[in-house]
Amino acid sequence: MTLEPPKYECLNEEDTKKMLEIFKGERTGWVLVGSKKWFFPFRYTEQGKGFYNFKARPDDIWVLSYPRSGTTWTQELVWLLSNDLDFEKAKKELLAERFPFLELVQLNLHLD
Repeated sequence: MTLEPPKYECLNEEDTKKMLEIFKGERTGWVLVGSKKWFFPFRYTEQGKGFYNFKARPDDIWVLSYPRSGTTWTQELVWLLSNDLDFEKAKKELLAERFPFLELVQLNLHLD
């Protein structure tokens, strides 16, 4: 059975502008999800259903890290080690396709 993810609303234009100044890597904006207003990149609007219906498997490998701490390098290394150092496939497919990324962020920012 597929479940519907919580409803979301776009972050207002003024706060989006402020956030884009702070977070230079994000270009799509943000949404506030569910009754607790969880803060997600705008891509949640496309990927939320997949996140909400995600089923972990016993053989999944998880990489958990702090922002800006080498996550991308670690993902690439773990993927290569788990796939017999298949550099040719790694060159042809984006890391985001080979190693799905779920980012959870809880922010307590005052934008005033």
